[in-house]
Amino acid sequence: MVVRRPAFTLDVTISVEPGEVLAVLGPNGAGKSTLLGVLSGLLRPDEGHVRVGEHVVTDVTASVLVPPHQRGVGLLAQQALLFPHLTAADNVAFG
Repeated sequence: MVVRRPAFTLDVTISVEPGEVLAVLGPNGAGKSTLLGVLSGLLRPDEGHVRVGEHVVTDVTASVLVPPHQRGVGLLAQQALLFPHLTAADNVAFG
């Protein structure tokens, strides 16, 4: 999946197996929110596709764009650090 922004191009391939948990970490401006926006259906990529399980929920070439409420994907907005004395990675590791 590719998303072009003025400051960067996000070009990513991700595969998460059933039962796995994915945490997206990175510096400001790295494309974390853009990635999550595409996965949740709030943003459309410039190229590529997104599958959730066996279901294609976004495919730019085939003009497929399943609405966010039909994807079975949850997106929680970012809040202040759970534990401000821990790093982002340590907060994720905590749980």
